Amino acid sequence: MHFRISILKKYLTKFSFVSLLLISSIAQAQNYIDLLKIDYALGKGNNFKDGTGSSDVQEFTIDATVPIVLSDKNTFLTGLLFEQVRVTVYADQPDVSVYTLNLKLGLNTILSDTWSATFMTLPKISSDFETVGKNDFQLGLLSIFKKTINTNLNYKFGAYFNTELFGPFVVPLLGVYYKKNKWETTVMLPMSMDVNYLLAEPFRVGLKFSGFQKTFHLNTPYNGDHYVTKANNELGGYLSYTYKNIYFVGMIGHSIGRSYRIYEVGNQLKLAISVVKIGDNRTQLNTDFEDGFVFRTSVFYRLNLAKQ
Repeated sequence: MHFRISILKKYLTKFSFVSLLLISSIAQAQNYIDLLKIDYALGKGNNFKDGTGSSDVQEFTIDATVPIVLSDKNTFLTGLLFEQVRVTVYADQPDVSVYTLNLKLGLNTILSDTWSATFMTLPKISSDFETVGKNDFQLGLLSIFKKTINTNLNYKFGAYFNTELFGPFVVPLLGVYYKKNKWETTVMLPMSMDVNYLLAEPFRVGLKFSGFQKTFHLNTPYNGDHYVTKANNELGGYLSYTYKNIYFVGMIGHSIGRSYRIYEVGNQLKLAISVVKIGDNRTQLNTDFEDGFVFRTSVFYRLNLAKQ
């Protein structure tokens, strides 16, 4: 499947934005924005815990973000994310391919000399795309407030909400960005953490964690109406190379508590607040597979706001 994506590029001054990465994290806390990112990950030979075989996992993501200046204090944010996941969920069944097509619509507004806020609406289709019905649509909402201390330090807090197929999903967010000398730290708890060090231009080495959950509707497989819950946590080391505004990243990591669990549509919990699940009496229909190594490569176009 081939895609052509046209990206509007507009350089901005004295503004700060949130960059949504729906492959690895929902919000970041840094002084830059990734206008376009292409990411591919592969995990091979993950054995099922019941000993029946193994599963491979492949993920491909294209994420575009387009900021459009409306006034000195307001910037409209839009963009599109496409994700494809191919995974074996049953040892004796063919692989399943599921997709996300996520529209990003929002506003960044300057509240004062030190405070800004970002509000996003995130409608998406998340399914195997065999057919498209009401269970394939989800709606996400994101609110982030940012306190800027100086160019090298800021804090963020907010929340993310989504109408997942397992029920309402709420994630409180707390983040910090800090840069000193050759060290840079970007944290958005509980979803991501990145600590990196400038070896020598244009190379950086770093340690990164990402963790998130999402659901996909399965329209046709397995003689019924089902959904898969993807829970993905990764910790890995990476090396990045920079050419002008283009970044190339290679990472080797390991999954932590990764799972792709199948449930019947309508089998829901009452509420999920981050990793805390309230009223979860669901019946899992497949077997988990073991954690394993993950190889990830990324290329992205980055606009560094701190230099503008």
